[in-house]
Amino acid sequence: MSTAASTHPDLPPEEVRQLAEQAVGRIATWTDTSWARESSRVWRARGAEGGTTWYVKIHQNLRFYEREVDAYRSWAPRLAAAAPTLVTADNALCAVVITAVPGRPLHGLVPPLEQRRHLFHQIGALAAAVHRSAATPFPTAEGVPALAKVERHLKAARPYLNPGDEEFIRSIVARAEGVPPLDRVPTHGDFQLRNLLEVPPANWTAGVYAAGTRLCLSKDLVPSGVTYP
Repeated sequence: MSTAASTHPDLPPEEVRQLAEQAVGRIATWTDTSWARESSRVWRARGAEGGTTWYVKIHQNLRFYEREVDAYRSWAPRLAAAAPTLVTADNALCAVVITAVPGRPLHGLVPPLEQRRHLFHQIGALAAAVHRSAATPFPTAEGVPALAKVERHLKAARPYLNPGDEEFIRSIVARAEGVPPLDRVPTHGDFQLRNLLEVPPANWTAGVYAAGTRLCLSKDLVPSGVTYP
């Protein structure tokens, strides 16, 4: 996470520090790792014994907190080492403590052109693993709720559309309304490079993208719950 423009305090509130230390033991150092926006409140906590690293997050509201906690307790464990593990959570504080996943962020990484396709195939495979991670199928809902938002999106995109684009999009939407109900699956609510980590193989050379790299979700699980793929 970038802290270049962060205005957050170096330490989380006292009650959140107590929550973390009750779960993992005494914390030697705290580092603000929030994104440079007011709603992001995340710290890296390094243990006093052994130097183990955890991440502590305070959610902006109970709805976001419950989404992430539910993901960690339901489908995320089926991703094994490809996702963090929930250590503890507190409803009143909207705070969670999670394990650190090893790796470096894909954000800003520019692999050679010939290897970029392989990397994005891996990203697609990780997304598919998230979609398949539910233990049992979710109930299917009728219709495709996202279609109702098309007019709002068209209004926002209107300055960038060519003549005929709106009519074409509406015609596609009209056809999609007759599509049978889709399966509902877990999804990651912010699935982009900044929230993905690469774990290179043991023989990796610094600065060189390795084809044997595996991908993981970072500490920003940001799940959107059960939705359409």
